[in-house]
Amino acid sequence: DSVTWAQVRQPATALPGVLARARTGRVYNIPLSLSQTIGYIGRGEAEQLGELAELGFEPGDLVGLCGLEQACDRTLAGRPGQVIDIRDENNNTLSVVAQRPVIHGEDVVTTLDLRKIRVMDAALGDWPGSVLLLDFAQGDIVGVVSKPGFDCNLFVQGISSAQYEELLALDSAFLNRAFNGLYPPGSVFKPFTALMALEEDVFEPAFSWDTPRQWQGGSDWGAYQVTRVIRPPGPVDLWAAMRWSDNVYFADLGLKVGWPAFAAYVRQLGFEEPMPFALSYEKSQLGGEEGSVLLADTSYGQGKMLTTPLHLALMYAALARGDGILPRPRLLADEAPGQWLKTDFDQDNLELLDGVLAYAASDSTALAWVDSSTVRGKTGTSEISRTRQIAWYICYFDDYLLVVTLEGDFSLSSTHAVQVARECLNSGIREKHLGY
Repeated sequence: DSVTWAQVRQPATALPGVLARARTGRVYNIPLSLSQTIGYIGRGEAEQLGELAELGFEPGDLVGLCGLEQACDRTLAGRPGQVIDIRDENNNTLSVVAQRPVIHGEDVVTTLDLRKIRVMDAALGDWPGSVLLLDFAQGDIVGVVSKPGFDCNLFVQGISSAQYEELLALDSAFLNRAFNGLYPPGSVFKPFTALMALEEDVFEPAFSWDTPRQWQGGSDWGAYQVTRVIRPPGPVDLWAAMRWSDNVYFADLGLKVGWPAFAAYVRQLGFEEPMPFALSYEKSQLGGEEGSVLLADTSYGQGKMLTTPLHLALMYAALARGDGILPRPRLLADEAPGQWLKTDFDQDNLELLDGVLAYAASDSTALAWVDSSTVRGKTGTSEISRTRQIAWYICYFDDYLLVVTLEGDFSLSSTHAVQVARECLNSGIREKHLGY
């Protein structure tokens, strides 16, 4: 890295037949898993220039083609200068008819901490999926990785057709799974079903009942049943049901809340709502009302509900902050911190849920345990096809909130997501400033 161009050029060109040519360009010294977020520059076609064409950019000029490179193109690129002049036959300038000075591009400062990102990248390993680290008070995205990724430098240096085909053969390497991956939330949605039921005052959280292994919420369910995990025998209250992620318990809560109230709370939490964010993202989806079976399934995060790791991070931030506010997600440091949405959840209910999530991750017998008694957390799995599922782990601690999302077959479980989080926590991610 410390070798200069002059040091390379002089001995190289002394060799017979060797020519040297210098070229400037971007060099992306980042993990491949950050590529979708940072993006890359390339020679833009006419349809890719967009509003940059109004600034004087032409087909073939270098422009941002995805990620922050594209989102911040106006700031980074500046504006080309232009001169219209009259010259004689010897190319001497006789007069200048018009000119426009060049405006140099400006730096863009992000909220990302590259050292934390390297920790997250190593912890994710070879899993397809994503890890997102949020400063829940400010809404700052401190770290984000998505795998598989790609090498941004290939597009700057010139990618071959064979290399491009290799990228296309990967499992959606260009997809930013943290922002654009839509998944059923599974059991990580259960705290919000509990919050709705507390708001509606339809249950007593300390009341225990012995949920059956399989359960039906109505006589019209036919052969369909909700199945819970195998857990220690005996009745469960809200704390135990969250700790053991009891589907039956939360399906029953959802039916008690009812579809109209459930749907209203979900919209308060930002489903199908536009989000102020620097990059492209997918809106979360609830799905329409189709009876008590769908409501029961949706209450434990299945049904037709789909959301992104980013949106879940903001929802959990409302719990971590204790004020019910979903912060505005920030990737750019010059954006003022603020709120995206303000929910109407009662302060006492938010505090109660915080304690429930603390209990759910309180010791080594808990599914959400990550070797720390100060972490609040929730595990989850969700089916996305007959052969594939998602493993979730969401936790918050100190100033941060961590969302781990893994994709795999049915050998995948939430314990794998917990292990990724544990490696992040044990590698210094809790430190406020790891630096670059």
